[in-house]
Amino acid sequence: MGHVIIHIIKRFRLWDKPTQSAFIMTLILAIPALILSVAGDETVRGYAVMSLMASLFVAQLIFLWANRDMINDYTRAQRHFMRGEFGEVITILKAHLQNKPKDVQAMTLLGNAYRQLGDLEASHAVLLEAIDIQPMNYFPLYGFGRTLLVAGQFSQALATFQKALKAGGHAITYFDIGEAAYFGGDFETAREALKQGLAEKAGDENRVWLAQVLLHHLDKSPFPSLTDATRTYWTTQANLFENTPYGGALKTLLAGDSQS
Repeated sequence: MGHVIIHIIKRFRLWDKPTQSAFIMTLILAIPALILSVAGDETVRGYAVMSLMASLFVAQLIFLWANRDMINDYTRAQRHFMRGEFGEVITILKAHLQNKPKDVQAMTLLGNAYRQLGDLEASHAVLLEAIDIQPMNYFPLYGFGRTLLVAGQFSQALATFQKALKAGGHAITYFDIGEAAYFGGDFETAREALKQGLAEKAGDENRVWLAQVLLHHLDKSPFPSLTDATRTYWTTQANLFENTPYGGALKTLLAGDSQS
């Protein structure tokens, strides 16, 4: 809930002045109706409630109008992203950012799309720009950490994920901290983070499998079974980043499963 409120406030700052004024005025006018609907006598309470609902309805319309560009562009881009159509995401968001160059949410999704296509240089640049605008926003920090990780910059990725966690990150970030620490040679940090991620049931079966594999190498725990879907996922990742230390490490882990 806190992330949503913070995001709304940040978006509000991007609205044009007339829209900001109209939204504030509508909320101010709703205050007397709110007070009367709670504390007024029964002769006015019903009218106060109707007035309050009308004010909130107008506020909602203003909010939707103010964010009409983002609702259209970002939502369309997000749907393409979920379908794996990363080229479409890039096309939509590059055009969007020409008009809204400081839209951190759009920049984050764009950087993630670049990474999914293996363009780590472009991903690095746009996500770093987003962080420069909002240094403690979890989402660009997490995306930037993933880009650093798959590029093989493990120590920088570890520091970024740790910062993302402090910024209110999701529990899945423990898996990322564990990966970055393991591949960077910080085995104690890796062990602690991976166990924490598993304890909090963070991530899907793909992330859980990798966490269990890394713990197998750290603690000689049983080697986890690998489903066809998970093998396909990690093989795709290994091939996408085959020219980086991360991709090479994934191929080694997958080869170890074949021999187990």
